[in-house]
Amino acid sequence: MADDSQSDAILPELGDSVLRDRQIHALLADYEREVNIHGVLLRRGARNHTDGSSDLSAREAVLRLMEGEVRGVQIRYLWEGCEWWDTLMQTPEGIRLVRIRHEV
Repeated sequence: MADDSQSDAILPELGDSVLRDRQIHALLADYEREVNIHGVLLRRGARNHTDGSSDLSAREAVLRLMEGEVRGVQIRYLWEGCEWWDTLMQTPEGIRLVRIRHEV
């Protein structure tokens, strides 16, 4: 039986999709024009991260991901009064994007 306190919890909005080349470039253009980025994190391995103070742009980080230099990238940004975290990972099908919204 489910715990009532857990069933009342409101989960953040979440999206998950696989992007192809054209969609990745459209996403990068959106990052540059539409949002206020405040963090770019790289995942080099299962437990190896950089901190959010990286001087890399979102474009540079995603290009490193596409070239196989890193395992994953997380872009943290503000858009329309909410904080969003986009996590991008290389998969055989393309770049997987997991997007989660955090209320500010």
